[in-house]
Order: sequence, then structure tokens, then C-alpha cells
Amino acid sequence: MAEVMIVVVVSMMILSWAMPNYFQAVEQSRIDLVGANLLMIWTAQRMYFVNNATYASSTAALVTAGLLDSSFESGTTADGKYEYTIDSASASAFKATAERKSGERWAGNLSIDQGGNLTGSISTGEDPNVIMLTPSLYAIGL
Repeated sequence: MAEVMIVVVVSMMILSWAMPNYFQAVEQSRIDLVGANLLMIWTAQRMYFVNNATYASSTAALVTAGLLDSSFESGTTADGKYEYTIDSASASAFKATAERKSGERWAGNLSIDQGGNLTGSISTGEDPNVIMLTPSLYAIGL
């Protein structure tokens, strides 16, 4: 019986160390995908600009123009964790944002502008060790 208790205690210790790392890795993969999706929006906006001399004011306009997949039209990713919006658009600039939906431990947003500048971060917001994640450059092709 003592052996079983030792195994259970050791297993719980390993899980308490491994689970936060697992959840962080899952969120990092989501953020990498979000970064790639924002780059798709950036590319679609550039193509839209060539045809219309202005940037599109919504992801739905980019979908209608055939520049983005219809999954962007609703603005929410398939897993429902991020919502994509085009915050501002004019003849000279645009800003698109992917915001992490609330209700879980992760929060924040990532944005891209007409220059392809990807900014923002997603964090746990938990003290004392706040974990901040950004897209990895390898995952978004930079």
C-alpha cells in the first residue's frame, strides 16, 4: 500500500509541473496560427488595395472579394478562442486585430497594420509569474 501512495504522490508532482507547460504549449500553437492568419489578412488587404485604391473595412469585404476564406467572415476562429476584426481602414492605412476571447486564463490581442508590423501579446495575467506569449517568427514565416 505504501508503494501505491508513493507512486500517486510522485505522479501528482510530475503532473503539477507538466500541466502548466502543456497549456502554455497549446496556447503558443494557437498564437502561431493567429499570427499566420493576421498575415493572411495583411496579404488580402494588399491585394484589395491594388484593386480598389483603399483598404477593406471588414473581413467580410475581403471574403466577398474572394481574398480570404469564408471562415473569416464570421470573425471568429473555428475553436472560438480568437475574434478577428479590422479596427480601422482608409485609403492609406489599416489595422486588423485578433482578440483572445475572455473567460479563460489567457487574455490579450495581436494586431497587424498596413506595414506588416505584428504587435501585441497574449498573457495569463496571473501574478507573480505573468506569462506573455507572441507568435514565433518561424511559425509565421519571418
